[in-house]
Amino acid sequence: IGSPGCAKQAVTVAAFTTRNEWTDRRGVERVAEMDLNTICDFSSEGPLRDGTKKPDVTAPGAMIVSCLSAQSKPEKEYRIDDTYLAEAGTSMACPFAVGIVALLLERKATLDAKAVKKLLKDNSAIPGRPAGTFDSKWGFGLINAKDL
Repeated sequence: IGSPGCAKQAVTVAAFTTRNEWTDRRGVERVAEMDLNTICDFSSEGPLRDGTKKPDVTAPGAMIVSCLSAQSKPEKEYRIDDTYLAEAGTSMACPFAVGIVALLLERKATLDAKAVKKLLKDNSAIPGRPAGTFDSKWGFGLINAKDL
């Protein structure tokens, strides 16, 4: 895990495959070679060299449909239409986690970074494993926003 995810106070988010199919703007069905319900191959593995447990949590990060900047020129197969595209990356998983953090701070503005990270970890679990289990690919697992 590289910078900035290796910062101890940063919430480092692994990417999970929740979608591997989409329809592009021409109506062509597309398929990404990613297994559903698994950690994405591109998601960096921890822990850090000093043994710090990273990543912290996991969020959806594969073939996420998101807003398309008028300035970007993505490959045609990823364009859903003139407004949206399907994209994969930890750069797609992080906004998911940040949205949850924003909602937490809206509810309780006095939370500090350490408390937010603890809430995220405490409300995450690796599928099929008990909460609190750490894995070098999953971190502490998928964030369960429902219980936050």
